[in-house]
Amino acid sequence: MSKLGDPYDHKVPDEAREFLVEMMLLRRETVDRSSDMLQSVLSEILVNPELRRRYYTDLVVPSMEMLTAHLDERIEQGQLRPINVAYASRVIIALLLGLYVLEVLGDPVIQPQWEELSQFVASVFIEGARPAD
Repeated sequence: MSKLGDPYDHKVPDEAREFLVEMMLLRRETVDRSSDMLQSVLSEILVNPELRRRYYTDLVVPSMEMLTAHLDERIEQGQLRPINVAYASRVIIALLLGLYVLEVLGDPVIQPQWEELSQFVASVFIEGARPAD
């Protein structure tokens, strides 16, 4: 079993789709716990180069590394076709950040339907990366 690297010890399935769903659900919990702080930080990183560097180094890079390692494992096991995992991890991180920004902007679909949205995102990504039959 893999770990997601969150401050609490969650173990997630080794299956690629289930991993992405669980990762999104855990990120949702993190956002819910720190929403006000995250909104302040996100607005400040646009104007503060040092905070922007720290946010990227301390939060974004570890998330991308965790995703990259997981995707590499899934490719080695034949669950996913060979893909550029550096691109894929960045697309997933950007997608999550974009969904959070949509929520902050008041999108009514994001938070109340996060679990269904997580299932949808994982399906789209994983089905697109599955090996050809």
